[in-house]
Amino acid sequence: MENASKALIIAGSILVSIMIIGLGVLVYQRASGVTSSADFTDTKAQAQNGKFEDYCGKNVTAAEVKTLLTTIRSNNITSGTSDEAKTVYVVYNNTIYGGGKEDLTKLQSSIQTGRTYVVEPANGKALSNSDDATKDPSNANEAAYYATGYIRIIKITQNNTSSSSSSGT
Repeated sequence: MENASKALIIAGSILVSIMIIGLGVLVYQRASGVTSSADFTDTKAQAQNGKFEDYCGKNVTAAEVKTLLTTIRSNNITSGTSDEAKTVYVVYNNTIYGGGKEDLTKLQSSIQTGRTYVVEPANGKALSNSDDATKDPSNANEAAYYATGYIRIIKITQNNTSSSSSSGT
């Protein structure tokens, strides 16, 4: 009788231990599920956009604009193979460059040394989730941001006066 009661105590202890371990595994799985399903797209979009927004401003030099265009061109080359890199279009003189539109190298050659430019997102609009994000924009008034927050259209405008720190050509 004494052995039977000890056996029941041992069996109960093992059962309680298994339940505690199972509860621990369940809590761990739920916690890791929350972490893995967390939406990090905002952070990724901010990091991606930072590459372009560093060049935004009202008195951006021609050299900085050309560097921006090189960065955009590199981004657009990788946009077909990466989810993080989205195609970025540039609007200059009502012409859209990038993607299937005009070539960005053509735009680079038209940027005049000695001039300053205004560089900014085309507008504050974003595509809705139902919009086709893969199609090229047809005009500069389209949404400047993808629905995921990635920048889509950057507008470049030449300032009326040339930069006073460098000689114009």
